[in-house]
Amino acid sequence: MQHRMVCVCAYAIQARMFGRSGGEYPYYFCPSHNGNSGVVHIKCGLPYFRADYVDALVWEWLRDWLKDPADIRNKLEVYQAKQEQANAPLLALLQANEDLIAGNRTQLDRLLDLYLGGKFNQDALIDRKTRLEETIAKLEVERAKLSARLSGEFSQADITELIQFAHDLAAGLDKADRSFETRQRIIELLDVRGILVVEDGERVCRASFVLTKGVEKRLVIPSGKGAVDSVQDSSTF
Repeated sequence: MQHRMVCVCAYAIQARMFGRSGGEYPYYFCPSHNGNSGVVHIKCGLPYFRADYVDALVWEWLRDWLKDPADIRNKLEVYQAKQEQANAPLLALLQANEDLIAGNRTQLDRLLDLYLGGKFNQDALIDRKTRLEETIAKLEVERAKLSARLSGEFSQADITELIQFAHDLAAGLDKADRSFETRQRIIELLDVRGILVVEDGERVCRASFVLTKGVEKRLVIPSGKGAVDSVQDSSTF
């Protein structure tokens, strides 16, 4: 999960090897916690997370999600229903925005006819044209903002493709368990992301990937694992 996580304070999580109890182990940490990181930021206080434990939890969750491709259609349909409900207010605003743009463009198109018909003079024509063009430009900016806020949805073709992908992927999960490179490739393909945070005294990775857009999985590191508040850059503690 290196390069795929952020701290709850929004800084990108970094990874390093540190010595502990006669050996070296990988850790994830927030750069604001490290005074030598060069990051100008108040220390957020996020403790260090054992990277191998975090990675194992993420992979176990991902593997469990993908092991039953037959259930993925149901999961995607539930997701679709939620997305349609969440997007309904934005779609209504977008439609209202489109209507306003169309109305203003219609007025803009009629300006020359009105001018030639003697409805107003040249100065009024230029003034009216300028104001309509400015209004349309502002509405188009607002349309772009509204569109960016829409949550992604899957078409039926997308769902079919994703299910086939899951079937192919599930067939290779056993191989992935034995191959770091294969696991890494799957993580990249599914664009898995995580947020590290401490909640209720527990070290937590809130994980998500492309098939669970907007829905995070709360992965808790078992008590006693990775329980390090700070790490010294040395071979021992």
